[in-house]
Amino acid sequence: MSIPQRIAPSAEVLRDFYLGKDAHDVPRPAAVLDVAKIRRHCQSMLDAVESLGVGFRAHVKTHKTKEVARLQAGEKSQEVNFIVSTVAEIEHLLPVFDDLKQAGRRVNVLYGVPLPGSQVVRLAALSKHLGRNGLAVIVDHPSQLESVGRLRELGGFPVGVFLKVDTGYHRAGLPPAALNKGGAAGTARPARCRGQGDPFGAVLPQQPELQRHDGRPGDAQPGRRDRGALHAHADLLLSRGPREITVSVGASPQVTSIENLTARAEGGPGEQRLRAAISTVMAGAEAREGLRPKLELHAGVYSVLDMQQVSTRSRTSLGGYEDEVAITVAADSAGDYEIAH
Repeated sequence: MSIPQRIAPSAEVLRDFYLGKDAHDVPRPAAVLDVAKIRRHCQSMLDAVESLGVGFRAHVKTHKTKEVARLQAGEKSQEVNFIVSTVAEIEHLLPVFDDLKQAGRRVNVLYGVPLPGSQVVRLAALSKHLGRNGLAVIVDHPSQLESVGRLRELGGFPVGVFLKVDTGYHRAGLPPAALNKGGAAGTARPARCRGQGDPFGAVLPQQPELQRHDGRPGDAQPGRRDRGALHAHADLLLSRGPREITVSVGASPQVTSIENLTARAEGGPGEQRLRAAISTVMAGAEAREGLRPKLELHAGVYSVLDMQQVSTRSRTSLGGYEDEVAITVAADSAGDYEIAH
């Protein structure tokens, strides 16, 4: 059930008004997107994950537009995964998800914040619309599993559950060495038996070093601590038999750096270390028998970039900000304070 919203103009009305106008002629403030740059960034990411054979989940919070979401999805992969930060983003992008499903592609949308009870009713309606395996949620405390159960009851489908892991920021998530802190993991096991969700279907880490990436692919080691966490909790994870665990790693500088590993880039020792780390996760070499880790990368701001993202030099092929940043804000200056003083 969607809540009342201010009605947005139709695409046709917007085209009639904006087409042919110069960026200086549009009502301000206005966010102006460079479609050619966005298309290039999105395709580069899709090429990179395909080359490495890893999963990918596109975050929409940076742009919140149907058009860019379609570019992030590309046209090849049968599996299309998104992550959102608000329920409104899911509601707005439903036509995109519907089109992708009608084209025979499997769509999964992750609600990317720990599940609040206040959003269950709206999410249940969206889960029903998306269908089985269409919605996933994040938990980082046992108390949230009650909302997972209610979501399943109202939506009619079990939902995928990502267990949020804190790998250094200390702002959210469970410590890697204590995924069962407060009984979060242990409590989730009975939930799966009741068909409420699929706990441990994924682990979602956030890594503080990713925002300090300096373009060296060897620094972008995905999920090292998280592989150890999976190994340490293998008995709990395998208590109901063999299973696949998705390790979803996200931060645009690190994820963008994998584009250095495509066939168009020259390989070096750092890139070889990153390839080896990815292979380790995919093969489950450090996990217990029966525990099959699957690596998934997620990112969002890569689609448009900004000054901070360009400054990380995460891709060796990045040009200057005028060549790479795909968003500009057209605005008026309200005054000249230098003259006033």
